[in-house]
Amino acid sequence: MAAAAHFIPGGMQTIDGLDGRNLHRDLPEAWVRSACGECLSACPVLLRRIGGKIVGIRPSDRPPCLKAYVLPQELVHPDRITSALRKDGNRGSGRWRHVELQEALEGLSIALADSRPRIALVTREDSGLSFAVLQGLFAALDAKFLAVYEWPNHQPPVDALREATGWEDWRYDVSAAAGVVSFGWDWLQTYPSPPAAQEAWLRARRRGLPTVYVGPRLNLTAMRSREWIACRPGMEPLVALTMSRLLRDEGDVDLEETARRTGVPARKLESLAQELRERRLLCIAPRGRLPDQRAVVSLNEILGHFGQPGGLLSQPKASLPLKATLEPVEGLPAAIEQGEVETVVLAGINPVFDSPEPRRWVSALRKARHVICLSTYLDETAAFGDWVLPLGVPAERREIFLDVQDGKVVPREVEPAVSSQRVGPEGVAFFLADHLNVSGFPWKTLDEVAKSVKVESPPPFSWRRLPSNWDSPEFTAGDMYLLLETPAALAHGHGAQHPYLLTTVGPHLREWWTTWVELNPAAAERYRIRDREWVRLESESGAIEACARISSGVPEDTVCLPAGLGHLGGTFAQERGGNAAELVPFRQDAATGLALWNHVKLRIRKV
Repeated sequence: MAAAAHFIPGGMQTIDGLDGRNLHRDLPEAWVRSACGECLSACPVLLRRIGGKIVGIRPSDRPPCLKAYVLPQELVHPDRITSALRKDGNRGSGRWRHVELQEALEGLSIALADSRPRIALVTREDSGLSFAVLQGLFAALDAKFLAVYEWPNHQPPVDALREATGWEDWRYDVSAAAGVVSFGWDWLQTYPSPPAAQEAWLRARRRGLPTVYVGPRLNLTAMRSREWIACRPGMEPLVALTMSRLLRDEGDVDLEETARRTGVPARKLESLAQELRERRLLCIAPRGRLPDQRAVVSLNEILGHFGQPGGLLSQPKASLPLKATLEPVEGLPAAIEQGEVETVVLAGINPVFDSPEPRRWVSALRKARHVICLSTYLDETAAFGDWVLPLGVPAERREIFLDVQDGKVVPREVEPAVSSQRVGPEGVAFFLADHLNVSGFPWKTLDEVAKSVKVESPPPFSWRRLPSNWDSPEFTAGDMYLLLETPAALAHGHGAQHPYLLTTVGPHLREWWTTWVELNPAAAERYRIRDREWVRLESESGAIEACARISSGVPEDTVCLPAGLGHLGGTFAQERGGNAAELVPFRQDAATGLALWNHVKLRIRKV
């Protein structure tokens, strides 16, 4: 007798050959609390668990960003690393053999003991306690190099804030601001917390508050702002400096000269200064060159925004008793090349893909004595590891997120939603502490660590006048300025392994999956490039190919590329165009050591 056909409500599909006992309604079902670990917000979510599998997700407190909604897919993704790996052959050859997790951890322990203290750890930015525990262990091991892999376009001007006030943990109180002027920061996509940015923008819109964007490209923030003030690439800080001088009533301001350099009409500069004076709008900008940061930080001081509602508010921070001195991450390749570091541990990061001039990392990792990667996927960096440990997401392991409320640490615990053999950073730390007999690392469990966390309060507010000198940024040689789009879906260069996220990257162009380059119609005509033709982009550091898309949202002398596309492998993230990071030469800000992403010019031609 033929098996009965089971009809799926809402469609005409059938599933044949199943009997009722195999349907999910006969399995235990529950909604379990978890969190998304893709950004510093660590948004709480509820996961629908049927049997032992996660099949759905919904918000817990407030809606998270779109990256959280791929969590159920990530748990079953075909590219996930399912067991520890050991290289089989030369480093980077692509040959591996599966090993037990215990063997990989012992291999890591031997490598650290062999090289100590010439060891390095680089972790991703994370609000969970687990990565901080791993940092604390390496601090106790007297590691030569410790760093957190940062994405400057997602950070406020922390260096200038520290220089001016002695404290770097400030937040923009956008929700209570009288309005917002963004100087080159696509904050609706790159704000440290995308959900908080969207919520703040919605409140401002409902209250009828002005939002203004100053920058060369019509990005998401410019599209949703009341006004887009177009200026030349890299000239946003000069607009901010001009605002400061006008607000101070300095009589020697040459508006015509500023208009010539920035491309912003003199009358627009005057009207923006008048609006800032009357409405005291909050001014925001990303982390970049230190002089660029100073320009916007000083403007906020003139407007009286420090320590005031609707301005910049200092916030306490949670910290471990073992404090690590962090180095600029981009200094690690040189430290390896010079023999200062022999063993490298990279946790949750992929610098071979998402660093300026990424071949620097390839060269350095080939020369390191030992390379160990904690990775969710076998990405471009993990491919150069000697050992690869499968890194679990918060839904697969226990995690504690630390919130500071009213001067106290409020731990938010997340239990595993599903069972997994993947490892967490804290598990690696506790194993190493035991096997290496690290006397300065007293903890045995994550709960013990959480109890020892202290709150650092900001010092009494004082203001140090920042230097006002500023010079135009130096761009590399080329015909066209390069602007990098940093989509929220691909923050920190992660996310291209998920088809859902790939469909959200270029909605204004209806371009998905492929690395596109945005080109002004006049420039396209000059180079005789048609829409959707493939072009070759060349800079001082490399060359890639991309699909040309014609858009009037960029100036005639500028092109725009999305960061985070162009992976070399993966079921869904395989190369469909090039990686924008290969076009960015490695240069550092002299004052901060920060890698400079945004001062690049290139050449373009048809393939």
